[in-house]
Amino acid sequence: LKFPATSVGPIPRGPWAPALEPSAAAAAAGAAAGAAAAMNASLRTALLRGGPPAAASLCFGYAGWSAWEGYFCEGAVLSAKWEHETLELDQRRVRWVQSVAASASPSSSTTTTTATS
Repeated sequence: LKFPATSVGPIPRGPWAPALEPSAAAAAAGAAAGAAAAMNASLRTALLRGGPPAAASLCFGYAGWSAWEGYFCEGAVLSAKWEHETLELDQRRVRWVQSVAASASPSSSTTTTTATS
């Protein structure tokens, strides 16, 4: 079915007629829909322009925060301190064992023999 471009056609009458007639609310809704579509287009454009830099800054920010927490937080500092003190204590134990072993081993100059009478 083709209608001529100049003819709109008659408005149907019947129980459904009030729903089909244009009203001020429908015109306002159409205007609001047009404004919403324009706002959606501008929002879409803003997201396409600003989305990738925002996502990159979030990723790099999270990576920087993780690195800061790993290197400078109290737990990492305490762990490094424990590691240093553990190595130092091990070295002191090794030196002590070496000194005790050296003093306990008999040398040829300190051995004495007792004469029997």
